[in-house]
Amino acid sequence: MRFDTKKKIVSDTAYIHPADGHDVVRILEWLADEREKTGEGFYVNGGIIAGAARHIFEEPELFVLIDTAVPEKRWFDLRANTGEDAGEIVGFIVLPADIVCVHPDHRGRLNGRKGKGYGTYLGKFMIDRAKAAGLKELEVECAPIESREFWPRLGFQPIEGSWSRMRLDLT
Repeated sequence: MRFDTKKKIVSDTAYIHPADGHDVVRILEWLADEREKTGEGFYVNGGIIAGAARHIFEEPELFVLIDTAVPEKRWFDLRANTGEDAGEIVGFIVLPADIVCVHPDHRGRLNGRKGKGYGTYLGKFMIDRAKAAGLKELEVECAPIESREFWPRLGFQPIEGSWSRMRLDLT
């Protein structure tokens, strides 16, 4: 299957696109920071995440969600000379590992406030890619566990006998 490597516009200010080396650095920094502050997060999957960015000669596996309305958290903008829109990575997805992650500062309902839809954008992107690849179902591991409230909104159902896994039938 051939992936479209162009930006996918998901809102007036947000888009999803295949990650590059700058994006990987930013993601790994955020995951390390999250692990240090909370003892949780996807930092343990850093190798998978970094390896998924190798799409120069292969299909992309790591995609980032960037919101141009959220200022870059660095003192300089890594994209300033690349022709890309400035903005902050607010989430990412790794395919086919089905890792979907929204930055802790932007997790909306998990933080007790209305979200901006970042998780929904990434979840729908994952579902669309799975359907395009001809997959019959998707499974997700709910981490943090509070994300169990999120996945049913996209049609996922709990897997019997598992407290943290959910499945979506794509047929």
